[in-house]
Amino acid sequence: MKHTKSTFILILVLCCMTILASFAHAQEITRTLGLWPTGNSAYLAAGQSMPLWPQLPTGLKTTQDHLTLTITLPAGFTITSWGKSKTFAVLPKPLVVPSDVKQTQNDAKNAIYNIEIPASELPEKGFGRLALMVNPGTNAAGEYNAVLQLGEASSKVLLTVLPPLEGKRPKRLQIGAYNYNGLTNDAWIKDLDQAILKSGINQLWDMWPVSSSAAPEDIKNTLASQLKGQGVNSGAMYFWKRFGTTLAKTYPQAARQDAKGKADSANGID
Repeated sequence: MKHTKSTFILILVLCCMTILASFAHAQEITRTLGLWPTGNSAYLAAGQSMPLWPQLPTGLKTTQDHLTLTITLPAGFTITSWGKSKTFAVLPKPLVVPSDVKQTQNDAKNAIYNIEIPASELPEKGFGRLALMVNPGTNAAGEYNAVLQLGEASSKVLLTVLPPLEGKRPKRLQIGAYNYNGLTNDAWIKDLDQAILKSGINQLWDMWPVSSSAAPEDIKNTLASQLKGQGVNSGAMYFWKRFGTTLAKTYPQAARQDAKGKADSANGID
């Protein structure tokens, strides 16, 4: 159980609070229809809405006004919410915001959803992602197959459902995550609140650009602020693009260095 729980926390942190470095590398990779970031698999938790990131192919174009992404889930699975904010998370981007998410079939075999994607949402370069919350319902822990269909492209993906989360937070160990702000729709925030509370995360930092002039209501509505007092400590962190390079101008010892000890801002390490 400890191993299962730690694995889930790692996946949740990776999928929800994206690391800047991983995004930079992701943009350089040619993507096919599947799930971000692994391509063909994702972790969920029994009885809990958790993030799922359908990934569109690199360079996707259409002459139509919209595309339809069909997701065939196992019976009992439901899409409970999806990311709607264009400022979503600052990273990862681009986020593709559907115009509609509709269940078209729900029987003993499958739950099928049609997701309408306006052509205007397709990125001019690179690939796009959708942000969904998926709940396995009463399905037991185990492995389940799902299918993504976009035009003639089809991708079979593996969804691993972990046992129900207990919501226990260690008192002496800090399990933290970084939240890039921008999630504005209530249904998504409600699902994500519960995912964090059940996961065991006990520290959440809201990320803001140095140039941010966040209004009081923006700060009040962040995940960290909402979860404060519920066993999740809140904090704020500001990020500064190329901070290391700027810092090294005053403190040369802070410069990135290559294997020979020479300053190399592009390929060196801190």
